[in-house]
Amino acid sequence: MKPQKAIKKTAKNNGVSEQHVREEMQKALDAAWNTTDEEALKRQRELFPDGKPTLEEFIKKVSRMASDH
Repeated sequence: MKPQKAIKKTAKNNGVSEQHVREEMQKALDAAWNTTDEEALKRQRELFPDGKPTLEEFIKKVSRMASDH
C-alpha cells in the first residue's frame, strides 16, 4: 500500500485527520529509534541499514513485508 493511501485509510477508520495520523506515527517511529533495547536496535539496523527511515520509507517497507506473508 502506498504511504499516503495507508495514512488516509487509517485516518478515516479512526475518525481523525491525516495530519494527526502522521504525527502519531512519527512519534512512534521516533520512540522506536530512541530505544535502548539492543534486540530492537539490531532488527532496525537489519531492516533499515541506512539509518532511521522517513515515515514514508517505513510504511513502504512494512507494507511489503506484510504482503510477503
